[in-house]
Amino acid sequence: MKRSLIRIVRMIAIVLILSLVIAGGWLCVQQANIFAHPPRFPVASHPSDYKFANGRDVTLITSDAVKLSGWFIPPPQPAAKNPTILFVHGIGGNRLNSMLVAQWLNQQGYALLMFDLRNQGSSGGTFSTMGLREVEDVKAAFATLIVQPDVDPDRIIIFGQSMGGSTAIMAMAQLPQARALIVETAYTSVIDVTNDGVQAVIGRPFIFGDVILGMTNLLTGDNIYAVRPIDVIASIAPRPILIMHGTSDTTIPVSHAVALYEKAQSPKSLWLVEGGVHGNLYQIAQGEYQQHVLDFLNNIPDNQ
Repeated sequence: MKRSLIRIVRMIAIVLILSLVIAGGWLCVQQANIFAHPPRFPVASHPSDYKFANGRDVTLITSDAVKLSGWFIPPPQPAAKNPTILFVHGIGGNRLNSMLVAQWLNQQGYALLMFDLRNQGSSGGTFSTMGLREVEDVKAAFATLIVQPDVDPDRIIIFGQSMGGSTAIMAMAQLPQARALIVETAYTSVIDVTNDGVQAVIGRPFIFGDVILGMTNLLTGDNIYAVRPIDVIASIAPRPILIMHGTSDTTIPVSHAVALYEKAQSPKSLWLVEGGVHGNLYQIAQGEYQQHVLDFLNNIPDNQ
């Protein structure tokens, strides 16, 4: 009787372990697929729908021949040296994700370039890489900006949010002409943020983070482990950087912002929004948000 009970307990334990392994594997496949093939939301609107005067469509071609779709928005009152903001959105989004901030900055006199990253929005491409190949998208956007007749090529600021923030850090390190960088809710590396997500679900990173990235590598044919903004952020200096993050962000923990700030070199600024979660910093702290961003922009030196 005792041996039979032991066998039953062992059998139950084996079934439970196998169930957990299968469930974990299925979740890893799902997450890897989200990384490589996020939901796509094409843009069917026009700049005029958002009260942008004289906004125009632009087409960007990356170094690996991906065609990207975007808008160039001139400032309301063109001047000889209008600065320009190049926006970079997050995964599963499009150029419209930055709309509230973009409208406000345009009212402040900034020209804008808003575009959809590869495999997102209305852009071409068949897979996403969490910032790896998207660096080429930012470089293509920058190359388009510097030849616009109403853009000062020496006064372009890159503004990235979420994955776009991490992408912007890596792109900024390869764009010495870019003047300054603003990043909101960026991650230090893909493996770090993946492990954080796994830990939030099961209480410890275990091996699932590596399984997810291994599967993502298979889906994309790239090495997603190479997405490590924290390794290059120091090279952005002496160009200024502003890092913003919410203290209650569960998608990308605030520890990522702190680590990026500590690794960056001066001039640098860190603003943590108490109670802010992923994607709502402007909505919950609009006045402070505007003040921090304007203070940063107004203090960018004319010459580096």
